[in-house]
Amino acid sequence: MNGYEKFLELPNEKQLRIINAGFEYFGKYGYKGANTEDIASRAEISKGLLFYYFKNKESYYLFLCEFCQNLMLKSFQEITDFFELIDFATKAKLKIIAEYPFITDFSVNLIADKSIKQGK
Repeated sequence: MNGYEKFLELPNEKQLRIINAGFEYFGKYGYKGANTEDIASRAEISKGLLFYYFKNKESYYLFLCEFCQNLMLKSFQEITDFFELIDFATKAKLKIIAEYPFITDFSVNLIADKSIKQGK
C-alpha cells in the first residue's frame, strides 16, 4: 500500500476509525455520493488531515479497496476440505465484520459502483 506511509504510522485505533468511516460512507452512498467532510467527522479527524494521509478522495477510496482485498486474502488459508473451508470462512467473516462492521456494504457498493476504475 504505497503512498500511505503517514497513515500507516498512526496508532491502530485511529487507523481503524478512519477505515471504518470510509467503509461506512462509501458503503452507504457510493463513491460519488460519499462526502469526505462527513467521513472525516465520523473518523474524528479534520478533512484536511484526511487529505494529509490520502492525496484525495480517489486515493482514499482506492486504499480502502486494496485494504479490503488484502484483508480478505489474508483471511483464507489453503484449505482443501470443503467443509473445513466453509467452517473457516464463516468464522473469518464473523471476525472481520466484528472489527470492520461496514465492510460488507462497502464491498457490495464497490462491485455495483462504476464511478471509479479500480486497479489503476
